[in-house]
Amino acid sequence: MKKFDGDNSTGITYKKRYAVSNGDINSALKTAAKDGIDGN
Repeated sequence: MKKFDGDNSTGITYKKRYAVSNGDINSALKTAAKDGIDGN
């Protein structure tokens, strides 16, 4: 659960981490996109 500043509501957040190998972030972003995560 996370409480948001300036707001009385709470929400559930989830972090998923993707490995960045040899500085190639594009590969991690492509994998995340396949999982339905928007990197923007």
